[in-house]
Amino acid sequence: MSAVEATTHEPSTTPSVRKTPLNAVHRQMGAKMVEFNGWDMPVEYPASVGGIMVEHMAVRTGVGIFDVSHMGDIRLAGPQALAAVQHISMNDASRLAARQAQYSALLYPQGTFVSRRLRSKGRKPSTCCGN
Repeated sequence: MSAVEATTHEPSTTPSVRKTPLNAVHRQMGAKMVEFNGWDMPVEYPASVGGIMVEHMAVRTGVGIFDVSHMGDIRLAGPQALAAVQHISMNDASRLAARQAQYSALLYPQGTFVSRRLRSKGRKPSTCCGN
């Protein structure tokens, strides 16, 4: 049987808001910051650095970065880990080599979309992670 470990990054019991590793960069660029589930997160950048339309076009025509450090991890380990990953997502995880990642989606049983996932395979062949 596979072991499942979930890390939810719950907000701490202290009144302080948690910050991602890119927090200072967001602030330096003038991002509008809001509290989201205990985290200080950017929601948009001012017109002085391009605003939302420039950000949108940069992602559509170049590259965008999304800081996922505030999101939880799911780690599956054991002899049935690969079968579990194959059952809940749409790509073929058996094609992943150790330390490789794959962009995938988590689906409902009907095949409709729940959310996107970045799935990776650890050094051990029976470990898969999803963000």
